[in-house]
Amino acid sequence: MVAWPQVPGRLADAAQEARWALAVASASGQLAAHYGDESMTLPPRTPAEARVLVSRILSPLIRHDAGHRTDYVATLQAFLRTDRSWRDAAAELHIHRQTLGYRLRKIEQLTGRGVTRTDDIAQWWLALRARDLLAASPETGDARPRRARRPVPHEKAPRNPSSAA
Repeated sequence: MVAWPQVPGRLADAAQEARWALAVASASGQLAAHYGDESMTLPPRTPAEARVLVSRILSPLIRHDAGHRTDYVATLQAFLRTDRSWRDAAAELHIHRQTLGYRLRKIEQLTGRGVTRTDDIAQWWLALRARDLLAASPETGDARPRRARRPVPHEKAPRNPSSAA
């Protein structure tokens, strides 16, 4: 009989890693993700870390959006998703580029973080990624609405040639 004393502790870690990989795949619209690959650059290690990151970076925008019926988090997300293209972000949000400029200046005023400095952009990206991971993770219970994605066609499972006799 072989004893694996590390299995219970590692099992919990492996389950957490699988949940994060699933959340990354779901948040990015991929069919699969492997924990630790380049698609998971610097993810928070736990839901608690993700919540702290979201709270520290995004809470001024989240509070303002909730209290004033604005959509600054979605504006920031679209701006970064389109590689900071004013034209593409404005088109995605269905607003004029001047409106986008107003929103971005307001985001800077509310948070003290800009949309041109690399350090600020990295913080924004990590916080938005953590927010997406929390929304996609079943244990958080976050009911935040997410962007609709195209349905993925289901593939037929390959037939086992040995069973087709």
